Amino acid sequence: DRSPDGNLYTSYATGFKASSFNRARDSRPRPEDRAALTTAGLVTNNLTFTSRFAGPEKAKVIELGLKGDWGRYTANLTGFRQDINGFQSNIFIGTGFLLSNAGKQRTWGVELESSANPVDPLTLNFAVTWLDPTYISFPISSVGNLTGTVPAGIAEWTVVLGAQWEQDLGNGDALIARSGFHFESESTIS
Repeated sequence: DRSPDGNLYTSYATGFKASSFNRARDSRPRPEDRAALTTAGLVTNNLTFTSRFAGPEKAKVIELGLKGDWGRYTANLTGFRQDINGFQSNIFIGTGFLLSNAGKQRTWGVELESSANPVDPLTLNFAVTWLDPTYISFPISSVGNLTGTVPAGIAEWTVVLGAQWEQDLGNGDALIARSGFHFESESTIS
């Protein structure tokens, strides 16, 4: 639905990320390669088996949003759900990273972005994002069953504030002063 000042929209998208390989010096062979490595005489006493490979990811995203533009003021509000089958997880295991696939990861989110130009030459920006990510299925990770837990490194809240003053100096020159603030809530590190 669209009007001169705004619109309501929905979208559906899919995505694909190719397979990945961990080529770090501390990567380990896959457990299913143990027999072949033993037969070849390549297994040492301290060799561990994890994974240096992750298969492809397939993503699906559905989004519903509102966009508004009132001249000097704009606002965009979006809600979404993202599902990733085969999410490529890179988990720190103490001495290095284990690359593997989670069965499924789902993230619910809401995002608000806005800007205001109350007086020339001042522009103000504000954005806030809320994310609720979960491993829907990740029974075999390097640290055990992570099904139902929050993936590491994803902040629940992100807030961005900004201000810009653009003073025209004539002859096509301008003096621009910009200030910004970025906040992220703590995220898990497991």
